[in-house]
Amino acid sequence: MTIELYTTGCPRCLILETKLDELDVPYEKITAMRSIVDKANELGISQVPFCLVDEKLFDFDSMMTWLESSENI
Repeated sequence: MTIELYTTGCPRCLILETKLDELDVPYEKITAMRSIVDKANELGISQVPFCLVDEKLFDFDSMMTWLESSENI
């Protein structure tokens, strides 16, 4: 499983990053603004954080819900 976290360091970004770290879930953190903007435009979304899990898009709420389900990790 590959997880990419697109983050600007905002409060919600930090919450999601902390949750991933607490659960010891490996992920790649994308912080370059150009990369974030390009991917967000490609996916048609306008807010961070967002994650791609095996290329499936998750916004903040859906990713937190996904992480809370132990069967996913």
